[in-house]
Amino acid sequence: MRLIVARCSVEYSGRLSARLPEALRLVMLKADGSVLVHADAGGYKPLNWMTAPTAIAEEDDRIVVRKVKGEKPKRPARSEWHHKRRGRPRRRP
Repeated sequence: MRLIVARCSVEYSGRLSARLPEALRLVMLKADGSVLVHADAGGYKPLNWMTAPTAIAEEDDRIVVRKVKGEKPKRPARSEWHHKRRGRPRRRP
């Protein structure tokens, strides 16, 4: 995962168009190819995101993320999953 903290604007074009004005943002480039853009404050949900697979390129002074067509998203093997189970363990009959 790569984390970028920057003062930037975000422009999205696709089925819908969206623009986030210039502000301090946290951009997360995840290992599976998904990209999330978070606000500096105000919660845990991203303001904008793109699911994997993506192609990420640097053009001039911008980072450009494009959707890659025709590929299925990469999924980690079960042995790579990490999670914490909540609650009490169930008793097996």
